[in-house]
Amino acid sequence: MKAQLWREEERMKDPVYRKLKAGYWRCPEASKASSDVCFATSVSPSGRRCAALMDWAGDQPGAFLAFFGAEIPEAKKIRHIKVSLIQPGETQAVKAFHAPFFSSDDLGMIMFAVASMDVLLKSIEDVQDFEVTHSGQTLIPGEWHIGHEARDYLTGCACARAH
Repeated sequence: MKAQLWREEERMKDPVYRKLKAGYWRCPEASKASSDVCFATSVSPSGRRCAALMDWAGDQPGAFLAFFGAEIPEAKKIRHIKVSLIQPGETQAVKAFHAPFFSSDDLGMIMFAVASMDVLLKSIEDVQDFEVTHSGQTLIPGEWHIGHEARDYLTGCACARAH
């Protein structure tokens, strides 16, 4: 047991390991330069589940909160489903898109349309617990940390895109 604790203490000295263990936000510079898309992706500590905050401009604009991962059943095509979005102190029955994940046939994706980029930005908390259920089954359990990092990145991206 002491050897395991010592190994973990040694691993925690590595900043990459600490980042993976805590979960992190991926905010690619490429999306900042894009005229059409701003996005940030939260990767869970297990790596099995991700959350993405997105805003599209152009011909079909929209803001979305999306979850994808191994726990979400794969989808052959996009369809509307009713899910429960559970956050601290609040459960909402909402319509969502159940869609195939664009880069993997093994992952499903649940997407929530958000009224606007402004609404999306205002809803991002630094630490956010969430759960999404469908037909009594938990599809997405989790939480993210350092959400304000993602919010600040998306704000900068949207401002750069506006100019």
